[in-house]
Amino acid sequence: MKDRDVSVRNPVYIQDQWIDCEIDHPKFGWIPYTAEADAKSDFMRAVYRKAESLGPQPYNPPPLSAAEMTKRARQARERDYRGEADPLYFQAERGEIDRQVWLDKCAEIKARHPMPTEKMRNGR
Repeated sequence: MKDRDVSVRNPVYIQDQWIDCEIDHPKFGWIPYTAEADAKSDFMRAVYRKAESLGPQPYNPPPLSAAEMTKRARQARERDYRGEADPLYFQAERGEIDRQVWLDKCAEIKARHPMPTEKMRNGR
């Protein structure tokens, strides 16, 4: 099948090597279709090439759920507390630095990795 034999519209990347689009089916008219670049089917590869030539919209991953955002923020905070705040805590406990340095670092880490509920309260 030649690329010019395929009528394609509204291409959008859905991930690497995959494009969602619509094809003009001879019996059903415009129908949704997903094409893969490395498909075994000549037709699917032709649809992919044609869709790609139209300049598909970039892939936009679905938004993360509040639970997933919370999980990621907790993980990032934990990592940064261990690497940045904990050493300061022990220095403050030994009297080597003022305790406020440690508290400021903790506040900085919380601001850097806000929880979804904190973002809503702060209007961000």
